[in-house]
Amino acid sequence: MPTNASASTNQVSRFRVLVADDDAGCRDSIVSLLSTDGFEALSVEGGRAVIDLFRTQVRSREQAGARGSLIQRIHFLVVDYNMPDLTGLDVVRVLRSELSLELPSILVTANFDDQLVRRFLSLGGFAVLPKPVEPVDFREMVRKLVRTRLAAKGLFGRDRTG
Repeated sequence: MPTNASASTNQVSRFRVLVADDDAGCRDSIVSLLSTDGFEALSVEGGRAVIDLFRTQVRSREQAGARGSLIQRIHFLVVDYNMPDLTGLDVVRVLRSELSLELPSILVTANFDDQLVRRFLSLGGFAVLPKPVEPVDFREMVRKLVRTRLAAKGLFGRDRTG
């Protein structure tokens, strides 16, 4: 029987993360951190790209009744707050209100303040981290998110298949 640590490591490798940031350097560094830690990280350049990606998936799924769509495979979102097309708050709001997707989300921002944190959390966001992202803080927050997801599904400490 696997230990909690080894089961958690196995489960992390099954987590897929979507990273949205208009700054290629920030986006690439977050993707690199996630990939190094065993996550499958996908990235897009902005908020509109996130919405378009999920809208397309919702339509395809509704039309074809398809299983295993990208929506089902993305486990959480890391999104920048200040993007030229949509803010990270707008992205989370649209995902929840228009597409009925409750995707756990971490907001990263250079404009960190308590009011922004409260607004994001009130939308159902998981956490807000300041930019530049500190690897230690980011990894700890991602670990908390993963533990929360696994615990909510009753999977923490168990090896699951897919």
